Amino acid sequence: MADKAYNFLSTQDLTVMPNMREAGETNEGGKFLVALTIYKYHKIFKVPGGNNHPKVVAGKNLARDLVANSEFDRMQNYELGLAIILLAESEADAYRPQIQALIDVAQRRQREDGAWNYYNAEEGNGDVSISQYLVLALWTAKQYGFDIDELTVENACKWLLRTQDNGGGWPYTPVDPGNFGPTNQNSMQLGYDQPSDAAAGLGSLYISAGLLGFVNQKLPQKTDDANTQKTNGVLQIKKEESEEEKITKNPNIPEQVVMRGLNTGNGYFSKKGDTVWDTQRWPYYFIYSYERYMTFRELAELKNIEEPAWFVKGVYFLEDKQMEDGSWVYSSKSGKGVDTCLAMLFLLRSTKQSLKLAIEETKFQGGVGLPKNLANAKMKDGKVVAEEVSGDIESILQMLESEDGLTADTVKALPPDITLSGDAIKRREQQEQLKALISEGNYLARRVAVRSLAREQKLEAVPTLLFAMTDPDKNVVREARDALRFISRRLDGFGLKDNFTEEERNKAVQAWRNWYLQVRPEAELEE
Repeated sequence: MADKAYNFLSTQDLTVMPNMREAGETNEGGKFLVALTIYKYHKIFKVPGGNNHPKVVAGKNLARDLVANSEFDRMQNYELGLAIILLAESEADAYRPQIQALIDVAQRRQREDGAWNYYNAEEGNGDVSISQYLVLALWTAKQYGFDIDELTVENACKWLLRTQDNGGGWPYTPVDPGNFGPTNQNSMQLGYDQPSDAAAGLGSLYISAGLLGFVNQKLPQKTDDANTQKTNGVLQIKKEESEEEKITKNPNIPEQVVMRGLNTGNGYFSKKGDTVWDTQRWPYYFIYSYERYMTFRELAELKNIEEPAWFVKGVYFLEDKQMEDGSWVYSSKSGKGVDTCLAMLFLLRSTKQSLKLAIEETKFQGGVGLPKNLANAKMKDGKVVAEEVSGDIESILQMLESEDGLTADTVKALPPDITLSGDAIKRREQQEQLKALISEGNYLARRVAVRSLAREQKLEAVPTLLFAMTDPDKNVVREARDALRFISRRLDGFGLKDNFTEEERNKAVQAWRNWYLQVRPEAELEE
């Protein structure tokens, strides 16, 4: 199913579909969603080239350009959230300034009551659907080392607790009574007693409660039912954390109110049972939100089940609904593009995989777990270990090609001059590996590969370096620029400064192309 859906998203012209249009009102969210889904497919299934897939590049470039031009007014609040998630999960270090700018805007746009709504729609109630994207985005950013204002999270959590219906769910735009209730929401409200809205609200409540220290958000090593207990039929979380694991609970929200909200929400879904799979209100949006809710609930309950029963039921649901072309669609209003992305993110266990990937990306931050002699390090069983490599390119290439354990610290500690094999055939293979890393590796690997290839291939490396000059990571561009200066012996390098604009970059690329074609008139360069 996932492969068919990926092929649909990857090959179809989605711009003609609802919520994907190029013209008219802002529709950036669809592009960000497609880019995120395609990237996560590549990352989770370890298919090379995710960061350089045209639709992923288009999504990241769009987010980058909107920030560069301060065009935040073009972005609805849910689009802000999707842009943060896309940039953070794909290349957090390469886009740190852009992500921080988006976070700042998202936090500024929070309403006084703690919710979010559509941008410039301050009147009326907060929007559960919009709010869930911002809560998820802030959680994602925090996993990648960004500072999040705890007051923003606290206010969002309070709003969710105040507006939860006493039956456990949330309507689409709930009335805020101004206290922690329980609240009787109007049964005539849009989304009342609907699993899609309830999952959006409850997932956000679990996320905010975890960020504020009330429940666990760390991925357990294994499922152990002994870590949970039931009191009077209501699940409670044992508080048997080590001193290192303890998180200070937010003092401004009563813990019993948080636990009551979580347990009441869980009770809502227990009563619904399997009828949730018959929901008629945005079913693919529901399963997308439901996967997130269940993932954070399992974290809170210290469970780590590979294929829980709820997920298997969801897979059967999607299997029955998938269309011949690999897509899913609920209505012409939502459109094939959006519905297929939401269904795919469920199939990929998107939230749980996000947690795993964030752990992998950050597990060596600050040098934790790294050997002291990093210059003589290599990959072994997914870890960076001390071992004499003596400039051995095979070990270094293995490290650069690995999806796990490659950090800025390991790259900085690599030998400044990487020596390729003396064997002509092996040397050529290694040069091709470096080229592949420039087009498909992560941003750290691309930086090293650019530098190394220039010293090995000289003029033959120029076409690849011209491609690297278009990289979204400015550090990679600077490496390519310096490599071209090294090869050409032009110390000014056509004047491209470190903090360049897009216009300056384009002029420099064209100047380098002209120079190369003068040196190699017979060369053919791709446009």
